[in-house]
Amino acid sequence: MLFGEYAVLAGAPALVAAVQRRAVCTFTPGETLVVEGRGHGARHWPGQPGDVALPFAEALFRGMVPRPGRYVLDSSALQAEVGGTKLGLGSSAASTVALLAAAAQTTDPNDLYPVAFSAHRAAQGSGSGADVAAAAHGGVIRYQLGGDEAPADIRPYALGRSQIWTVWTGQAASTAALVGAVQAIAGTEAYRVHMNRLRLVAEGIDQGADFRELASQAFAGLEALGEAAGVELVTEVHRRLRERVKDFGGDIKPTGAGGGDLAWIVGDSEDHEAHMARVLAQEGHPVLGLPIDPAGAQLAKVPGEPLGDPPP
Repeated sequence: MLFGEYAVLAGAPALVAAVQRRAVCTFTPGETLVVEGRGHGARHWPGQPGDVALPFAEALFRGMVPRPGRYVLDSSALQAEVGGTKLGLGSSAASTVALLAAAAQTTDPNDLYPVAFSAHRAAQGSGSGADVAAAAHGGVIRYQLGGDEAPADIRPYALGRSQIWTVWTGQAASTAALVGAVQAIAGTEAYRVHMNRLRLVAEGIDQGADFRELASQAFAGLEALGEAAGVELVTEVHRRLRERVKDFGGDIKPTGAGGGDLAWIVGDSEDHEAHMARVLAQEGHPVLGLPIDPAGAQLAKVPGEPLGDPPP
């Protein structure tokens, strides 16, 4: 999520990008239904001893009758290269869309998104569904919720001259914990003030505002919201990275729930990218190659092959 974090839950627009990291679902026909999350165990229908909980699959299959067989989900491409750390790229959303595409044999985002949105929300208990929309649609989208059931608006968005780079902060963050802390102050005057501030930043994406200026405003807005909620949405790592990035004419902001995971570097030139990447990597913060992926869910043409592009 490039802009609109937290405020998207209050109806503000958000700018979301799908990147070239994919969750892959491989389907093998069979007589019984089983979903295996690679590295997490398997869940059978009907249940068997030793089954693990796979909340997203369970929520998805409560509303449909999938083809029987074995569905194997692999989201390892959405982990960090070193140590397999969570990057904060929406692996559960991508896995939900991949599983649905495999079970329903469709890649139509208008079919995938509403079903995956409802299942993901039921399993997670909250969330904007913006990551689900990015996985289903691909590309860069402007996303706006219209209520609990479905968003009012999903449309493609052109980034123009802005360049996007992502940098690993070195620490994973719990989206659920951070969102929970922010929601705990909902209804307070501080919540209203800070959400309105973030809403104004998000609305700047429709007004042609300079992304570096919006990033600066979002940085300050998230910092203030975190202080009000008693959590670090903006960390000391973010602040240190920001000072380094400004040396190269860019700016930086947390992505998604903040607190860690990936941060977004924004600029309008590639001139300093290589030097900036070397400097940050030497300090333990690699700049990751995460190009925009224009395609959403994809199906393999040959039965038994991975349902989606293999991880790069």
